Amino acid sequence: MAIDSIVQSDKSLELYELAQDISSLLKVDLGSGTVPSEKAMVDQQNSLMKYRNYLVSAIIEKEIDPADNNLMLEEFLSQYGLELPFDIKKYIDEGDIVEIYSEDFVQIYRNSEFFKFCSYDIYTILSNPFDKLFRRDPEITEAIVKRAIACMGAAKGVEPAGVPPHLMQEHFARNSKVFKIHHKWCSPVLSKETGAVMGFFCSQRAELYSESNVVGIGISN
Repeated sequence: MAIDSIVQSDKSLELYELAQDISSLLKVDLGSGTVPSEKAMVDQQNSLMKYRNYLVSAIIEKEIDPADNNLMLEEFLSQYGLELPFDIKKYIDEGDIVEIYSEDFVQIYRNSEFFKFCSYDIYTILSNPFDKLFRRDPEITEAIVKRAIACMGAAKGVEPAGVPPHLMQEHFARNSKVFKIHHKWCSPVLSKETGAVMGFFCSQRAELYSESNVVGIGISN
């Protein structure tokens, strides 16, 4: 076996074990998933290790129910020395998908709803980038990126997401699902110590659509 193949196998195992820990903590099925590229594994491993450590602290040490999305988010912010410029209880509803991204658009937080709304197993979700898993109209992706940049630049507070409802399709799932996504709120994520912008927060709702609804709605290949 070539050395690079051995290295990739070792990295795959490490990533799989991280995903295994996370699936156990969140009480969701792990699945077998697809083995990501070596670059994807390197990019994902550090963030997943931090995410796993956060879950251990929140769920095992502090006995927070992983289904309590608000408490889990508060614990994440506390551990990472971050804060949001709004009261999460006023803006985050049950069933909302909540995500936090770094300034360079790396996802560093997702709540448990993130793992419920699609058919990918948790290993596939954790070990592959978004654009490999899902597809949507490129104009929507561009609008989301522009909105996130503006949100981080303004550093004011929570604002309506300003992204129109749109369809998003699983790219290579065996039984591919299509969802209608409703973006709700966005805000900068701040350093608790300095107040500097460290990334951005966004919330959304996902509504399941059938395959027959996709025709003519603007999802491009």
